Amino acid sequence: MKIFVFADLHYFIGDPTKFKFSKTQKLVQYALPIMDKIDEHLKNDGNYAFSVNLGDLIQDVEDKELDLKALTDIKERLDAFCCPCYTIFGNHDLKMMDSVSELEELFSTKSAYSFDQEGYHFVFISPEIRCELGIERGGCYKAQYISQKNVEWLRKDLEANTLPCVIFTHYALAEDETLTDELNFVKNRDEIKSIIRNDKNVLGVFSGHTHVNNRIVEDGIEYYIIASLTGCPLENGIPDGSYFVIELENGKMNVTLDSIRV
Repeated sequence: MKIFVFADLHYFIGDPTKFKFSKTQKLVQYALPIMDKIDEHLKNDGNYAFSVNLGDLIQDVEDKELDLKALTDIKERLDAFCCPCYTIFGNHDLKMMDSVSELEELFSTKSAYSFDQEGYHFVFISPEIRCELGIERGGCYKAQYISQKNVEWLRKDLEANTLPCVIFTHYALAEDETLTDELNFVKNRDEIKSIIRNDKNVLGVFSGHTHVNNRIVEDGIEYYIIASLTGCPLENGIPDGSYFVIELENGKMNVTLDSIRV
């Protein structure tokens, strides 16, 4: 089976003159054209079992109603894909929300869920909103934890699973010495990794958020990080457009990095 994985679209519907990030870092104007290209790619290939969004579908505008409108717009596009698209929430999706349940209701999903398909187990786990942390620094502080409830859910889910397993989350779990800002990582990642490293069925863990492409092996577990679809690390005016293709066969996993060009 084959899976299409992407992250950090950063769809933006606010006033572009108030966009806070350098336009060489997030080329938000390309969000919808890239979505069109992804849809075209999925249709032309025709062999994907499903796709995965790893979070930060939107670039928040510090206006809850506008953020909900942006999320609704993008959800409609994801729903129109020719194969199912499974969602994880990112810090920008959650920034202006009062609770994660608001997005669970909008996307008709849970912040932590799993399913089996074609002999594999797939786990999806989103960060938590902690309102006492405020909304500073892009909302990272507010949504930088996996809730204790979901940590325990993960422990029980993996204990009950006997199939080869792939895990999807928004924030990076593996340590990366090239990323010095702690906002790049899940705060309670040590507890989460203690669960993952003891599970012999885990083939790999996939995340976004950091806007870089990387593969890190830690405690025998492969951690894959995908760059932002609309990021522009080379400052050449061209969005990164990165995506992973995961191929699963005979209990093994193969991962290919490619990019959507607009």
